Amino acid sequence: MEIQGSGAYLEYKQDLWGRHMDLLNSLESFVCALDEGSLSAAARRLGKTQPAISQIIAALEKQTGSALIHRSARGVTPTRAGDIVYKHAMVILEHNRAMIADLEALGSDLEGPMRISVSFALGNAVVSPVVLSLRESHPELRITVRNEDRFVDVVREGYDLAIRIGSLGDGSGHARRIATVDVVLVATPDYLDRKGRPANHETLNSLDHIQYRDELSRPSMPLFLNGQAVDARVRPTFVADNPNYMMSAVESGVGFARLPKFFVEKQLKDSTLEQLLPHYEVPGKPVYLIRPTSGPVPRRFELFIDRLLSKFAELPGVSLTQSAKQTRLESA
Repeated sequence: MEIQGSGAYLEYKQDLWGRHMDLLNSLESFVCALDEGSLSAAARRLGKTQPAISQIIAALEKQTGSALIHRSARGVTPTRAGDIVYKHAMVILEHNRAMIADLEALGSDLEGPMRISVSFALGNAVVSPVVLSLRESHPELRITVRNEDRFVDVVREGYDLAIRIGSLGDGSGHARRIATVDVVLVATPDYLDRKGRPANHETLNSLDHIQYRDELSRPSMPLFLNGQAVDARVRPTFVADNPNYMMSAVESGVGFARLPKFFVEKQLKDSTLEQLLPHYEVPGKPVYLIRPTSGPVPRRFELFIDRLLSKFAELPGVSLTQSAKQTRLESA
């Protein structure tokens, strides 16, 4: 999984695109000079200086290996080679304009499918209300959402977006961290009455630990006390691959679990669940938005991402990354 586009291939693509744009600019200057009949008139039209236009055309002549214009006191006219280059340049520039128009239309198009994969922890609480709100205001959208806690490969499996909390897995695609979710340790008061409330991290292993699948079978859990990292020994007795199963196990008095704060906020407020070791800090979990590529985002995806970030900003115990905050400001 590439979190940042990088390496020699990215540099090659950027260099290739840069050369493409340089050629288009050169052809545009050449065509404009012949259309206007002089280098100075072309410079005024393109917002450049006359020497700059002259240098651009000279570089184009060097690339083609042919003189392209005749210069005289009356202006510029094409050579035979210039006529050929002019004819093909007009086609190239028109195709480029058509490409840009098509891309702009694609970017503004709200019609079309959206295939989204989301982890169970975020599906009902975050993505579902976002999708329902988006469909209400834009009924032309065709949105498919799959709740799954396996590591999907957005490229190979044809997803447009995936939203993941915690681990990324090894799939392909471009991942962007958009938020951090606060995590708390919770159990029912009845369970703690029976088993005892741990006073510190050293007594946490006296309780049954309900463990999430992607945490592996670790015998310890990282915590922070007064800014210092400590390893709390835990005793996993129940492993689930779905946070809803974990929640059911916790509410049934099977043991304690580490869960996102927004996931248990209501239960903590009405005291059906109790937070363990509240004076400790549990490391938060990152939230990633994964796309097949790092290229421009079509308008319908921009709308979804903007509403997704707004929803995250409303949740207790969720903090947006600085880049995600900037995205919200730019879309406001």
